[in-house]
Amino acid sequence: MSLTTEKKIVGTNKYSLLESHSKDVTNAYEQVFAVIDGSLTTVADNDATSKINIAMTSLKPTAEQVNALNEFHSAFKFIETRIDPLRLNFDISKALDDEICINRTSDFGVSKIIIHEDGLIAYSFISYKGVDKIDILDFYSDSIDYETLTFNFFS
Repeated sequence: MSLTTEKKIVGTNKYSLLESHSKDVTNAYEQVFAVIDGSLTTVADNDATSKINIAMTSLKPTAEQVNALNEFHSAFKFIETRIDPLRLNFDISKALDDEICINRTSDFGVSKIIIHEDGLIAYSFISYKGVDKIDILDFYSDSIDYETLTFNFFS
């Protein structure tokens, strides 16, 4: 039994995606998979850890933004594991002025957490026309309650 076949039997699904028993192909993909943490579908499955890890590596955040993302990660994980993982429908992007934006669209409107490169955090909610919810724009710089801010973001 080859090493590749043995790994398939053990349950690692990444080899079944290759559909190849070629040693060269498998070795090339092993190098790629060695640096991937988690499954290949976690981003599509709204996994907070994967989304934040991707933001940390691809968006080149400042030290202050990394600290804020770590704090939000803890708060997001609380919601994901204890409340409702389906609520974690969000994406993370970088604005032209190097702000990291965590965006969420709901039935009521659009929520956004903005993490400025110096650590200033803003939260905004803009309701859709005809929705009876107040638009919000709040700024946070000191003693941020990440859990409350996260609950507001996902509510």
